[in-house]
Amino acid sequence: MAWLSSSKSHNTFLPASAPEFPYFAFYVLEIEEEAQVSVRFWKTLVEELRPEEATLEAAAKTAAGRLKMSTPNVNRLSIYRWSQALLDTPCESQMLVVFAKKFFNYYLARPLPDSVYVAFCKAS
Repeated sequence: MAWLSSSKSHNTFLPASAPEFPYFAFYVLEIEEEAQVSVRFWKTLVEELRPEEATLEAAAKTAAGRLKMSTPNVNRLSIYRWSQALLDTPCESQMLVVFAKKFFNYYLARPLPDSVYVAFCKAS
């Protein structure tokens, strides 16, 4: 996974979407996603997005700094890659549901405000 954490260009195995090969695209995106998960970049990025005024670029830079890695191109984040695969996949493809699930896993992974944690702890 050194290609994600040490490379300046953050190469990808699938430079563009491949709607004619959805199974191939799925496995390539899975590998790229695993690379981001293994260095805990996505989890750290979501934590950095907690303040309402935080921008994606600033949060990515801060998250990369916390993980001691170079800042990746935000256009190469898994959420964008899965959404592009979802949009490019034909409606009759069986992989459409899989791409939608992967996208919404990221989309719905929003950080909870601090008040939710406080309210939960007081209720317990």
